[in-house]
Amino acid sequence: MCSWSHWRAELLSLPGGCGDPGNHPHEDYGLLCERSESAFATTIDKALDRAWNRGGLVDFAAQHTWDNAANSVLGVFSQAVN
Repeated sequence: MCSWSHWRAELLSLPGGCGDPGNHPHEDYGLLCERSESAFATTIDKALDRAWNRGGLVDFAAQHTWDNAANSVLGVFSQAVN
């Protein structure tokens, strides 16, 4: 089984992160990078040097839980089949 840090690294290194770069809410909530070692290293350095708004990150995460995402997807599918 892979560790959380492994999966986090995979998500951070995907083109578009965990979705389309056009849907990325804002750099206040995370950074995207191309899938290469050098881009990943640069982005990690940038993230470590940043003064993050921890309260804002917590608020954003509380609004974007797996339950909320699942309910949103369920709503889309429910509309599609009705």
